[in-house]
Amino acid sequence: VWVGRIEPSKDLIALLHAFARVREAVPGARLRIVRTGPGRGPEADAYAAHCQALAAQLFPDEAADARTVGESPVAFEDVGSPVVPALADAYAAGDVVVLSSVVEGFPVSLVEAMFCGRATVSTDVGAVCEVIGGTGLVVPSRNPRALADTCTALLRDPARRARLGAAARARALELFTVEQNIKAFRGIYLELMSHCPARRGDAVTTGDGGMPVPFARPAESHVPGRWAGTRRDSASASA
Repeated sequence: VWVGRIEPSKDLIALLHAFARVREAVPGARLRIVRTGPGRGPEADAYAAHCQALAAQLFPDEAADARTVGESPVAFEDVGSPVVPALADAYAAGDVVVLSSVVEGFPVSLVEAMFCGRATVSTDVGAVCEVIGGTGLVVPSRNPRALADTCTALLRDPARRARLGAAARARALELFTVEQNIKAFRGIYLELMSHCPARRGDAVTTGDGGMPVPFARPAESHVPGRWAGTRRDSASASA
């Protein structure tokens, strides 16, 4: 399963060529490309059409016999459709979640896959290695052969997939919950403020215990510009 917005930076062309090699090794394998929304940029629509045309070229519809309708092993689906009602359904549908990007910042789809307990194969871009921390497999970008071989190895090893998926979920729960992030940012904020204690004139303001007080005035009093001035003028006029 691949999940995200279809645009050139995601390099679905490499993913499709990699999947052609996967099919040679694992004939029953299927690839589900799940879109979470429209691609960004003027070239996104053309790129999506190109990917679908390439998939049709690489994987002609296959029929089990002369009396059945052929079906491609590659499916393009959308979150919110009957086949993928919710984002969690997309990740649950695959044994391996793939990220094939050539450019990536913080890989949100990897974190989502980790929360769902999925084994992942990703390209070494952006913050991928920092996010997965050894709970998934990483390959060079723009290397369909490496991507295919690594996916094939995981598809053939359900025990390893289970171990990686469990480790990924544990790491996600430790590092990426809302509560953990709020706690971390609060700690960083207080640490920074501790180096800038409040002052009255040249003296540092201290509390009852003699410790510097970091917040002597509300943050709004530091807001520059017309908005803050208007508030002060209004306060003076009504006093």
